[in-house]
Amino acid sequence: MDPVPRQSTPPVSVTRPPWLTESAGRRENRRRCVREWSESVCEHSGSELSATNAVTITLWVNRTWAASAAHNLFESTANYNNSTTGFALFPDDPTCKGIQAALQGDAGYTANCYKAPSSAVWHHLAAVFDKSQKGAAEVALYMDGVLQTATQNLIASNNTNAFGNNPIYSVLPRRNTKI
Repeated sequence: MDPVPRQSTPPVSVTRPPWLTESAGRRENRRRCVREWSESVCEHSGSELSATNAVTITLWVNRTWAASAAHNLFESTANYNNSTTGFALFPDDPTCKGIQAALQGDAGYTANCYKAPSSAVWHHLAAVFDKSQKGAAEVALYMDGVLQTATQNLIASNNTNAFGNNPIYSVLPRRNTKI
């Protein structure tokens, strides 16, 4: 059961940007983006994580935080609800009234809520997804180097499987996020 039903970022079909080159059969740059009005939808391919059950994604963010819109900063797979190897960070989660960090594994979902940081200043976020931990401890969030206390645990499972070979999709406000 999805802790919070939502529309996920759809897979993005893009034409290879001119700065991507092929060298010995592999891409030098593995990030593809499509720019829209005020956001970039990026696909970070080549995320081979099938040999690990712990992942940390770090990013710098400068944005206006809301508590009612359903956005995502990043999501492993086009829809983490359809994969037991997916994880995601939702910055404006209406259920959490802040940030939701979540993963899905072989035993189900683990999702925690966190208070959003101050708006319109740069913050360093580190989302930790670690299936070697138990229950709510599978998901952790650091802001500006400080481990955050979850304001709510939406659901917790004891997952044991590894992550997969999935692209990571990010929906980033232009000029205000660096992943």
